[in-house]
Amino acid sequence: MTTFNKYNKALKTIIAFSLISLSQISSAEPFGETPGTYTNYRFASNNGQNINPIQGFTAVNFAITVDKDPGYSSNVYWSNQFNLVGTSSGAYAGMQSNGGKARTFLFSAWDTTESKPGSPESYCLTFSGEGEGRSCRLHLDWQEGHTYQFILAYSQDNWLTATVTDLTTKQAFVLGSIKTAAKRISASGMVNWAEYFEWNNPATTCRSQPYSKASMALPVGFQGNQQLSAQISSVSTSSTCSDISKVSQVTTGSIQENGIGQSVRGPLTNAGLCLDVKSGLGAGNPAISYRCTNGENQGWVRSTKDNNLVTARNLCLDGASGVKVIQCGDGQNTFTQWSLADGLLKNLGNNKCVTAVGDGYEVTLESCVGSANQKWSAAPL
Repeated sequence: MTTFNKYNKALKTIIAFSLISLSQISSAEPFGETPGTYTNYRFASNNGQNINPIQGFTAVNFAITVDKDPGYSSNVYWSNQFNLVGTSSGAYAGMQSNGGKARTFLFSAWDTTESKPGSPESYCLTFSGEGEGRSCRLHLDWQEGHTYQFILAYSQDNWLTATVTDLTTKQAFVLGSIKTAAKRISASGMVNWAEYFEWNNPATTCRSQPYSKASMALPVGFQGNQQLSAQISSVSTSSTCSDISKVSQVTTGSIQENGIGQSVRGPLTNAGLCLDVKSGLGAGNPAISYRCTNGENQGWVRSTKDNNLVTARNLCLDGASGVKVIQCGDGQNTFTQWSLADGLLKNLGNNKCVTAVGDGYEVTLESCVGSANQKWSAAPL
């Protein structure tokens, strides 16, 4: 098990498609599978040799830019992870989208017991399970296209502090400080990654995961007045969903893409209301139009590969009897297949269109006439 999965377990245009949510899936679909990407680094001296990892750094900075936001209801974490000199422990910091809840900046370290918050509204907590440590956090809605620079720096008495600066707005804040057994950050074992952490839900499949794109800048380590930029030693993708993931090396670092060929996770809207699975993501629940909440039961992912539309629990929108979600089959049932053209959400089994009735009411299937209550908008592919 990789250490970032260890931590999360511890915490814990005409387009034809099927409308699917993430609660139940067919036996033909793999369970609990999500994409992920990784960039590994090495630090070399001027003569090209790896520097002594025992020497390490008193500070490291790196930067993350989410070039394509996977959607507010996505569950994705972008982070940089590193080892600490003289210990078997590690730490990491990054930014997270939390399934429709407040987005978060995180800084965590294993095998630690002391921490203190930084800027106002930041806070620290203890995690346990497969390892124990401290985590400092701040809820802040990071923005697509903004570059966030993280600085991890040691001060006296082994305190490691994480500071984040939005290089677009120049806003800066301190996540907090964690006291470690080390005094330096190791020059070996540094990696950054994108983790789709719905892997911990056994109903998750690759086709339910939204597209994202993030630029990971080369980390820079500081040794007194000297600084060294990292070099990429290798890149890789998760063993699951690898066909929809890619890491591209560029001069400034790497670009990590996941959910390739799929849309971001976004709403289907009509007159300012969202297509919603009533009472949460459960098989048999009807679809309604409801005020938009950014919740997982309003987030849909469209796939160009198998012409599906998926939410966070892998249920298909069925048009055989009204409009409700059912356990997904193999995609051959035309009553769970839909097209979206000119705003009309049409069922391919009966050629009728999803029609909004009003806020909180179940949507219906009616003859397609192009009326205002049949016009739906979706996130673009």
